[in-house]
Amino acid sequence: MTIRRVLSAFLLACVSAWAQSGGLGSMRDPRVADQQGSSGGGAFQPWLAVDGVYDTYLDAPADTLGDVRRAVSVSGGLSAAKAFHRTYIILGYSGAGTDYLGRSAGIREGWKSSNVATLAVSSQVSHRVTLDFSESGGAADGGFGAASAGLQSGGLGLLGSIGLSSGFLFGGSTGVGGSSTGLNPLDNGLVDADFYQQMAYFSSTSASAGFLLSNRTMLNIGGTASFIRRPDSPYSDSNIPGANAMLSTRFSRRFAAFLGYQFTEMDFIHSVGKMNVQGGFVGIEYSLSARDQFSISVSDTYLDSKSISVVTLPPDVAALLGVASTTTVNSISRTFVGGRLTYNHSFQRGGFDLSCTSMVAPGNDLILVARSEGCTAILSRSLTERFSVAAIAGLRRLDGISQAGSRYDVANGGLMFSYRIFRGLSLTAGGNYRASELQPSSQTINEVTAHGGLAWSPQEGVHLF
Repeated sequence: MTIRRVLSAFLLACVSAWAQSGGLGSMRDPRVADQQGSSGGGAFQPWLAVDGVYDTYLDAPADTLGDVRRAVSVSGGLSAAKAFHRTYIILGYSGAGTDYLGRSAGIREGWKSSNVATLAVSSQVSHRVTLDFSESGGAADGGFGAASAGLQSGGLGLLGSIGLSSGFLFGGSTGVGGSSTGLNPLDNGLVDADFYQQMAYFSSTSASAGFLLSNRTMLNIGGTASFIRRPDSPYSDSNIPGANAMLSTRFSRRFAAFLGYQFTEMDFIHSVGKMNVQGGFVGIEYSLSARDQFSISVSDTYLDSKSISVVTLPPDVAALLGVASTTTVNSISRTFVGGRLTYNHSFQRGGFDLSCTSMVAPGNDLILVARSEGCTAILSRSLTERFSVAAIAGLRRLDGISQAGSRYDVANGGLMFSYRIFRGLSLTAGGNYRASELQPSSQTINEVTAHGGLAWSPQEGVHLF
C-alpha cells in the first residue's frame, strides 16, 4: 500500500471516529479505540498547482461585454497525519495567490491571496479521560467555504487540496447541534457564505475533555472561541465564545445516541452588540457499513438580544421635543428548531461527504445573525491509476434575524479533473459556477469560472516520519 493510500485511509478513519461522537466528542474514543489504529502510522502529502483562469458574469446587460477577468493562479497545500500510541494529530493547509490580469473594461485588480490551515489533536490521556483540541483559521479573499465567493477564481486552492493530495482532510464531517469538529473548514459557519470577494480573517478554536462514565457512556465538556474580521465591512466583525456539553451512549459498535447543550455569545463589536444563543440537541449515529457513517440530530435554540441605540430625530420632531436624538432599547427573543444530517462514505481511493444543517449563525458580510439552512457535498475519487475527479457543491440560505426581511440565497459548485502524465505531475481542468440572490433588493449574481493547468503531488508521499 502506498503512502498516498495510507494517508487517505488514516484520515478517513479519524474523520469517521470524530463524526461518531459529534463535534463535542472525542476523535480518540476509548469505546472504539481498538478500531482506530495504533502507533506508527504517519503520512505527509504536499501539492502544488498553477492555473490559468477565465472568470465571467452571465447576468450582464445584453448590449455590454460583461465583466470578464483573466488571471494566473498559483496554489499549494499539504495534508499530514500521525498516530502515536494514544494520540492522533492531523494537519492541513491550503493556500493560493491569484494575479488578475484585467477585466474587459481594462481595470487591473492585481494580486489577491488566501491561506487557511487546520490542526486537530486528540489524545487518550488515561483509560477513561480524553483531551481534544482543534483550530481552523486563516485569511481568505471572498471568505472560505463551499458557498462563499472565494470558491471562484480557480477555487483558491480548495479543489486542489481535495483532489490532488487525496488526503480528504477538508471533506471531514462537521459535528452535531451546530458545532463544528474543526476538521471541515469548508463548512465553518463563519465565512463560508460571504457575498463579496473581499478579505476575511477568521479563526475557530475548540477544546474539550471526555470522561468515560461506563463502558458505553461518555461525557464531553468543552469550549469554543471564534472571531471574524472583515476590513472592508467592519460592522460584521464579531467575537464568538461558547461552551458545550454532550452525553453519548454507544449501544453497539454501529449505533450510538447523544444529547447535549450549548451556549454561544455573538458579540458584534462595531454594530448590533451581543446576542446570546443557547439550546439543546438530541440525535443518533449509525454505521451503515465499514465505509458508511450516518448521523442525524434535532436542536431547539433560543436567541436573546437586548441592545441600546441612539436615533437621530427629524428636525421638526426634534424642535417639538427639544432634543436632537433619543435612546431606544431593541429586544429580540426567538426560538428556532433546527438540526443536522451528515453522511460519509469512503472509497478505496477517496471519499464522499454530505452535511446539511439548519442553525443560527453569525451570518455573512451583509446579514448579521441569521438562520442558516443549507447543504455541503464534497467528492474526491481516483477513477483509475492516472485519472481522478474532485467536486464540491454548496447551497445556503441566510434569513436575517437582526435585519428582519433580509435574505441571501446562494448555490456554488466546482468540478476538477486531473490526469497524471509523469510520476506526480498532472494536467488539470475544471470549472466553478455561482448563482446568488439578495433580498429585498433582488440583486443577483451568476458567475462562471473555467481553469486549467498543471499540478504536482508525489505519488508515494513524503517519508518524514
